[in-house]
Amino acid sequence: MDKNTQIIFIIFTAVTAISVVIQGCAILAIFLAGRKTQKEVHALIEDFRVHVLPIVSTSRGLVEDLSPKIKVIASNAVDSSRTVSSMAHEVSSVVREIAERTRAQAAHVDGMVQGTLEQINHAGSTIQHGISVPIRQLNGILNGLRAGVNVILSKAPHRRVNSTEVEDEVLFD
Repeated sequence: MDKNTQIIFIIFTAVTAISVVIQGCAILAIFLAGRKTQKEVHALIEDFRVHVLPIVSTSRGLVEDLSPKIKVIASNAVDSSRTVSSMAHEVSSVVREIAERTRAQAAHVDGMVQGTLEQINHAGSTIQHGISVPIRQLNGILNGLRAGVNVILSKAPHRRVNSTEVEDEVLFD
């Protein structure tokens, strides 16, 4: 082997050694960072255990305690809903019945009012007829009396003449 080849081998070996040392340093840095991260993770896990796990266990106990109560509440809500629904149907039927009765009573009252108005109208007509006929008769009598009085007052005293002269005189006046 000649000298050039040996120098190339030495350079190659030196570069390889430096690379191996650099890789070793990188792996050591990764290892140290991993240990540091591991310590931080352990601290976080410990903090989690101290603070979060009691909350989780309390929540679990609360959920276990409330679960039957929530089921009862849901069951009561369903029962209440059914009861309210049936009451609403009852109220609806009662309101419908009241409305029907009210309509019937209104029709009855309307009939009564109509009959009363017809009776009042008939009574008014009867009273008007009962009053107007005698007044007309009285008016006729008074007109007759007035005419008689006018005849008596307008004529001079008559002498007694036979009846034919009176008729002729009356006819020609």
